[in-house]
Amino acid sequence: MKTRTLFLLLVLVVLLWLFKPAQVWGEARRMWRQRELMLKVLVAMIVLYLLYGMYELYERGWLTSD
Repeated sequence: MKTRTLFLLLVLVVLLWLFKPAQVWGEARRMWRQRELMLKVLVAMIVLYLLYGMYELYERGWLTSD
């Protein structure tokens, strides 16, 4: 990442933390409670993406033996 982009993201996080710390903390706790569900959804999305990639390779003939 560029330094400017990283700095902008850091400033945004700090501003959110300063102006709404209770809301940010509550959201962080809610996400932590749902971490198992979020992990399952993320893994399912990655698996589907990889399966789609394998299907595309098969359709293009990259996975067939000549």
